Amino acid sequence: MDEFEKWFDRVFGDPNHKEIIKRKIERLTTENAKLMERANNAEAVLVKFEQLAGEEVAGFNVLQAENAKILTRLSNAFDEIAKLRDTLERIDIWVKAYPLDVFPKPDLNRAAEVLRASGITLDAISADAMRQVLDGIKNIVEQALKEDSDG
Repeated sequence: MDEFEKWFDRVFGDPNHKEIIKRKIERLTTENAKLMERANNAEAVLVKFEQLAGEEVAGFNVLQAENAKILTRLSNAFDEIAKLRDTLERIDIWVKAYPLDVFPKPDLNRAAEVLRASGITLDAISADAMRQVLDGIKNIVEQALKEDSDG
């Protein structure tokens, strides 16, 4: 008989109590071992969760950075569209500067006869007018491109 059993016999005297308490101690020890195992499993799950959460946050940060880049490019594209629209509107205003109700279409055959009598061809006049039109459009486009490269 070990010291514990001797002490137990002195305190409780009844050997049946000893067996009951011994079984309770064994059961509590088993339950304690199970609880420790569950606690260790819970800790492992928590570590895995923290790892996955860290990966998710890192992934979210990457997505957030990519979204910021996309939004910047989109904003730049909208700015470019606005500049192009402004340029087209300036060309449209310039195109509408000579409406037919103010400047009716001339009789080109008669104009060619009159010009030929003066030693000038209608083709030379037409080419000069077209150069002037194209120079006007070129100036508008160059100004828009210069503003784009300056900005």
